[in-house]
Amino acid sequence: MSVQTVPGPKGPTGDQGVTGEQGPPYAGAWVCGDHHFLAWTFGPSLIVGASAVYNQTTFYWHRIRLGVAASVTNIYIPVSAVGSGLVTGQCFAALYDHTSRNFLRQSTDQAANWTAGGAANAVVSLSSPISLAAGDYAIAWWINGTTGPTFYRTVGVGSMNLAITEYRAAYRSQNQTTTAPASLPTTTIGATSPVFMALT
Repeated sequence: MSVQTVPGPKGPTGDQGVTGEQGPPYAGAWVCGDHHFLAWTFGPSLIVGASAVYNQTTFYWHRIRLGVAASVTNIYIPVSAVGSGLVTGQCFAALYDHTSRNFLRQSTDQAANWTAGGAANAVVSLSSPISLAAGDYAIAWWINGTTGPTFYRTVGVGSMNLAITEYRAAYRSQNQTTTAPASLPTTTIGATSPVFMALT
């Protein structure tokens, strides 16, 4: 009996799949491309509620896996409840290469965005678009102000028993205000309520 080597139909997110260079990446499962995202921290069906308010000036970050090379313009972080009294110029998100831990891009200031209602406050614009290779990255964020926004979360520890040496969701207590660190800080403090985030 010969083995079938003809590639399957092209998958929704590009040249990838179970039968070779082309084919459906996950039969019967919703993937980030179906929602017009490039990558996400986990599927939105795993969201169980809103996160607790985050500590001021604490540096939080989540690991995210980009399956194919892409140009990234925004980070998507849907807000379940807006903040108040956020300090202008001290509320940001940032993008890092998880492998090298190098800083890639910082977002525009989010103090006004994270205190405004409506769906638009989920879109966190990077300072400029960036072309990324497939691989592991990290989305970081921090706030300073009276009451921070709350984001949608799931439950469980950051590693979820995967064969990795560092948490997928973590934080580090440090006086983070205006400028993202030049490299992704190492940490052994896992976040117990990972946040839903995506790249677009």
